[in-house]
Amino acid sequence: MRMAHEAGARHLLAYSDSQLIVNQIEGTFDAKEESMIQYLQQIKELRTSFDQFQIIQIPREENVKADCLSKLASALEDCRTSRITIQYLPEARSLLAVQPITTRVDWRTPITKWIEEGNISNDRWEARLKTRATRFLVQAGTLYKKSYMHPLLRCLSTEEGARILQEIHSGCCGAHAGTWTLANKVLRAGYFWPTMKQDAKHLVSKCERCQKHSPLIHQPAEPLTTMLSPCPFTQWGIDIVGPFPIASDQRKFLLVAIDYFTKWVEAEPLARITEGENDPRGSTGESPFSLVYGTEAIIPAELGMPSHRVMNFAEECNTDLLKENLDLIKELREEAFIRMQRYKSTMINSYNKRVKTRSFQVGDLVLRRIDTLKPVGKLDPTWEGPYNITGIIGRGAYELEDLDGHPLPRPWNIHNLKRYYV
Repeated sequence: MRMAHEAGARHLLAYSDSQLIVNQIEGTFDAKEESMIQYLQQIKELRTSFDQFQIIQIPREENVKADCLSKLASALEDCRTSRITIQYLPEARSLLAVQPITTRVDWRTPITKWIEEGNISNDRWEARLKTRATRFLVQAGTLYKKSYMHPLLRCLSTEEGARILQEIHSGCCGAHAGTWTLANKVLRAGYFWPTMKQDAKHLVSKCERCQKHSPLIHQPAEPLTTMLSPCPFTQWGIDIVGPFPIASDQRKFLLVAIDYFTKWVEAEPLARITEGENDPRGSTGESPFSLVYGTEAIIPAELGMPSHRVMNFAEECNTDLLKENLDLIKELREEAFIRMQRYKSTMINSYNKRVKTRSFQVGDLVLRRIDTLKPVGKLDPTWEGPYNITGIIGRGAYELEDLDGHPLPRPWNIHNLKRYYV
């Protein structure tokens, strides 16, 4: 690639017999070794100098001639060449990570000093230290804490405690335990430092595996957003088909729903399609049939076993009574509308009580809930990412892009997102 760039090439088509290298360049495989990561970084830098770059893997059956030529050159005993050009590749630049050393007072120093020397001033802080030191002792220059349930606990510094937490949490015998379990395991192992519980919480929250396998968030993060009734039907088409020949459980109708975007079809067999018209709804207190005609319908059971109103039915006055009900139906509908608004307010208040507000800003890293339509196993992660927030649409909707800068095709609701800690 470097020679082609120096020659002035703008379009480069490269062939390689290494499946690993080709897939690492294309992004299918991840480079884990340090040397491979440096080579891959060099290729990414050189790739930007070409208008078009493509690398193709040569199958084994098409690479026989090149393989034979490479073996033939090493098999020749007398091979005189006039000139051999050796090209040395420049070493990859690397930055040496230097960790700054900060000197701060170890929390064990004052306690150890008091136990060994016993110097106490009249300062209130020194008096408090004396009270704390009664729970500690020094053996062979090492500070230990007396425990109520365990043997003596060795006192560690914050840095030493961080290494112990990392080993117990994600080491060779680690089980990626939660905050409380991790802190208790440290105590059972015989260690102590004052901020062990808080340090365990920070470690668990930043663990990538724990974040991607954490439970799904079912608590709403935004207040309920009402939607007009026609809106769902711009995405879905619903129809009733039938009657068909009677199947099991007297089913002869089909309720068909089609998703216009994915063309996904769902069908549900039904035995009756008028059952919902005669049942009172909890939102209105009336059945849909009564809100349309002003009276209740007669169900087939009342015809087979006549009820009181069927037995005392007078056909001559039935028409007049139906017309009177139509005159009073306006009041019935208004009462049903008021009851429905009260029902909606109750639902909104009940939903908003469970809201735990969460929000993100542009530039935040988040994990995205894995699509439930993809087949996943029980032990597979429930979150994927991280992704970068690039835009805030409103009402809990955000625009995302991956770490390579490729935007996702559609906005995502905050219900499917959670913050990623690094």
